[in-house]
Amino acid sequence: KGTVATTQDRMQELEEVRDIRFNHDAQRLLTLKGSMDAVNRQVQSSNEVRRKKRDKVRTEREERKQQLLDDGQNPYEVWRREEMDADKDRAKQKLAALNELRSEKLLAQLMTEESTYKRNKEAEKTARKQAQDFQNEMGSYAKEKKIAAYIR
Repeated sequence: KGTVATTQDRMQELEEVRDIRFNHDAQRLLTLKGSMDAVNRQVQSSNEVRRKKRDKVRTEREERKQQLLDDGQNPYEVWRREEMDADKDRAKQKLAALNELRSEKLLAQLMTEESTYKRNKEAEKTARKQAQDFQNEMGSYAKEKKIAAYIR
């Protein structure tokens, strides 16, 4: 009777562990599904916004096309001219930005060269002063040595 009770207790514990694992796995799957649904809703929302924007641009373009046709102009020629003007403006802006960048780099380079030049001039000045001091010192020492040698 003791082994049967022990076996039944173990079977009950095993069932409890299985239930716990099942509930845990089910909860993980529900969480995963919830996050996937949220992502799908976000993607659908952004697609809807993009679609509405595209439709709006398309309708505006169609209205403008009809207006240009009513005015007796070729809409494709007008649009091409506008694209070319926009390309020219972008090229001008890009060139202006590039020139500004070049001038900034040039200014930075000039400042670097100026500081290097000043540092070199200062070093030359110090070296000349040291050489002059050395010459003055050695000059009087040499004179005294000659005089001492002449006196002897």
